[in-house]
Amino acid sequence: EFRRVLFRSSSRVTLINGVGSCLNFLAALIVANHLGPELYGRIGFVLLSVTYAGLIRPGFFEGGQRQLIDQLGKANLEGSRRVQNVGVTGEFIWSLLPAVMLASASVGSSDHIRHLGFLLAPLMYLGLTTTRIMGGLFLAHRDFRVYLTACLCRAVTQPSLLIVLVYFVGPYTLIATPAIVECGIAMFYLSRSARIGVAWRMEKATAFHLLRIGFPLSLAAIVYWAYHLAGPTCVAEWLPVATFGSYMFASKVIDLILRFFADFAGILMPGLWRELGSAGGAHAMWQEISGISLFLGVLSCFICNLIQAGIALPVLLLLPRFSSSVPIFEILAFNIVLLTVTTAPCLLLDSAVINRQWLHLGIWTVGLILNYIINYAALRSGYGTSAIAWNDIWLQVVVALVIYAAAHRYLFPDRASAQQLYFPLLGLLLICGCTFLILDRPFFSVGAQVSHGEQVLMSVCRAAFVLAVWTPVALFLNRRYGQVLRPNV
Repeated sequence: EFRRVLFRSSSRVTLINGVGSCLNFLAALIVANHLGPELYGRIGFVLLSVTYAGLIRPGFFEGGQRQLIDQLGKANLEGSRRVQNVGVTGEFIWSLLPAVMLASASVGSSDHIRHLGFLLAPLMYLGLTTTRIMGGLFLAHRDFRVYLTACLCRAVTQPSLLIVLVYFVGPYTLIATPAIVECGIAMFYLSRSARIGVAWRMEKATAFHLLRIGFPLSLAAIVYWAYHLAGPTCVAEWLPVATFGSYMFASKVIDLILRFFADFAGILMPGLWRELGSAGGAHAMWQEISGISLFLGVLSCFICNLIQAGIALPVLLLLPRFSSSVPIFEILAFNIVLLTVTTAPCLLLDSAVINRQWLHLGIWTVGLILNYIINYAALRSGYGTSAIAWNDIWLQVVVALVIYAAAHRYLFPDRASAQQLYFPLLGLLLICGCTFLILDRPFFSVGAQVSHGEQVLMSVCRAAFVLAVWTPVALFLNRRYGQVLRPNV
């Protein structure tokens, strides 16, 4: 039942968000070409601030969501409604503080673009906060129809509005569009909230209980995204605004693709946590978890190499002013793999059954501190944005290894079981890295010095090479491990 629900629902979300990612990529190219690196960098500072504001939360919702899933697994309707509504109430009250802080940032800004951007930012922040909360609740209740409708609305309307509004409101489009879309989706969610029993409920004792549970989960999310944003933050702080614009553009597009996988993790989480609660541990589920990790691994590796093969063509043809972002794209694409293959062990450590969220938090905290130290040293030594991007990657390799080491004894009953995941996963990473090295050879390069026709031809050859590499790998893994992934029918 777990696999059938998971893959039926995730396949629909994957299709919708896949289309949305393609449309958003096209919209990002048009918007970036219209704005240029400097304007993109100036408004990008506001976007970065909204992202950080969204991370500053005490954990009422995170604690309520975890306990909600646990209570639903125990068929305790009254208990699930109580923790759900107390968590939602606490989270909404808290969200007013970051919204006010964003608005107040406009007062001290001498840049008129950032000034107006910060005035618009609270609408974007509140819309994103509401859709995050409500979307998480509908996933926890397995009400996928409402969640899928919201995903479809976002996938279609956001890129369409970006393309239209950029010619009327300029750089403010990057804030106004998400604000309009997310507030609209929030109203849609709230209009259907009665079906899952959402209501205003204030209980001091329950709120503090959820805070104790959710604080490390929330702090882990803050540290995780602060770690992920270390590169753009360091570039924004110490390098020119145009350089930051190019780096931010590459980072935002990679984030669009990562959202594609994050939605899969959002669907996986409630089902996995319920099954862990029923089984009393992960040893009985190691085959399912290993199969999911391999599935995510081969898909993310293929997409990573495909981006590395094809990103140069649209940037050189359509956005020549952003040509310096091409190597950043190619490097940061590895984050698609490294952040995706740790999905299952991260969810495992945060579950109510394993309850090792503080250990999980500690891993990301150490990684965050090291990331900023290494980035600062690289910039002080005169290295550029490519060094910052590579720092993200090699450090993420170390973090991924530590996360798997932390989850190892909870996941695998014996060494032989672990080897059935580790060896294929290591093979996927090696193939992905070797494919990148081949694409990076001079005879395979796509440069601005050749004609447009040669750029198109070489990009097609590069994409064909990636397809030729990963098709037999996917077929082999499906033949050997596919029975773990196929839903019971």
